[in-house]
Amino acid sequence: MNLIRFMDIRKYSHKKRVHFFINIIVGLLIVLGTHLIQNTELGESAMNWALDFFIKYEAQKTTIKTKGERILYVDINDDTYERWGKPLLIPRDKLASIIECAYEGGAKVVVVDILLDYKDCCNPKGDEKLRKVLENIHKSKRRLKIIFPILVYQNGKTSNNIFADLITENKGANFHYGLSYISETQKDSVTRYWVAYKVIKNNTHKPFIIWGIPLLAVALTEEEGFKKLEGLRNDIFESRSFKKRLTFVKKSISIMSNIQDAYSYRIRFLQLPENLGLNRIEAQYIKEALNEKEMEHMRKVFDFKDKIIIIGNSTYEAGDIHLTPVGNMAGLFIIGNAINTLLNGLQMSPSPFLLNMVLEIIVILIAAWFFLYFTSLLAQILGTMTLLLFFGPISWLLFIKKGIFLNFVLPIIGMVLHEIIVDVEETFILKGRRE
Repeated sequence: MNLIRFMDIRKYSHKKRVHFFINIIVGLLIVLGTHLIQNTELGESAMNWALDFFIKYEAQKTTIKTKGERILYVDINDDTYERWGKPLLIPRDKLASIIECAYEGGAKVVVVDILLDYKDCCNPKGDEKLRKVLENIHKSKRRLKIIFPILVYQNGKTSNNIFADLITENKGANFHYGLSYISETQKDSVTRYWVAYKVIKNNTHKPFIIWGIPLLAVALTEEEGFKKLEGLRNDIFESRSFKKRLTFVKKSISIMSNIQDAYSYRIRFLQLPENLGLNRIEAQYIKEALNEKEMEHMRKVFDFKDKIIIIGNSTYEAGDIHLTPVGNMAGLFIIGNAINTLLNGLQMSPSPFLLNMVLEIIVILIAAWFFLYFTSLLAQILGTMTLLLFFGPISWLLFIKKGIFLNFVLPIIGMVLHEIIVDVEETFILKGRRE
């Protein structure tokens, strides 16, 4: 009760009341200013700082299940690379064995995060074996889908694939091209986002869409999933501003024309390589030729059935290691975390307008009251601590439970700006008194 009476502005002196309302006006101006910087480099950096902290903390607290996970990584790690003799190109016969094992094990989707743009002159029989495996899959008409990565150059041309004829002949029944790009923030080169799609325009073909591997992999887990994606073609080609929600594996996925959206396309890194356990296989353990008994043992130890299999290279020699909010990570694990984000409906969104308004009103009142009774430095420290202790946990709970980010960092910046303004005001007052 004493605190409420203490904050009752009706009991303030005229001078204090005027000062209190001046503080509120300053607060309103600062809120307007923070809204203006929200989409600037400073605003983006502030948001990234908070979200990186949340994402890293969430990753450290997440326990990965031994069974029930829907993604299986086949990792060409340092040990595998050494045993294979550090080849210039990943041996195609080894890759054929991995794909064949996934096929026989009942996998739904295989993501090949390895470029196949050149023939292996050192091991042509490896290319032949891989072609034979792909032909068998093509002829079988079974449901397995395989995504091959493709690069897009600045001139609009795309990278080659030595099995392009087979992929074209298959007409999407089993084989698809996918954009392997992941997106990093330009300022600090930290990989935070997945890419939904890219429209390819060059002088030799009509414009066409290449879907990002994470989105494509999730869509292909459903029989009619690719058709749902293709339903966005008109919106994309006509450059319409759109935001659509598509449902795959009973999870709603938000896709929008703004491919640089800082929320929907952000990756939640919940599958750290060191915590994957049996959800990660070293590629060296999948032999080139497996008899029926060995295949049965492989299925028991590593469950391929109905899973998305990601095959990739995590060695530093491959040059596919990227800085992320949770540390350095190989491309195949970044793609896997992006897929996991979509599979589990973990896309993020900004906090609702009404919630932001309530936050801003509370912050303005707290700042006005603190700067009325305390020195500018002490008011700024107390205000910042109050925001961190009160809004920090609320923002964390919203993030974990709903995927909503309540941006409490901008109000903290506002508190610092308020202190600067008060310091300037006090300096002019002191200067006036001396004169």
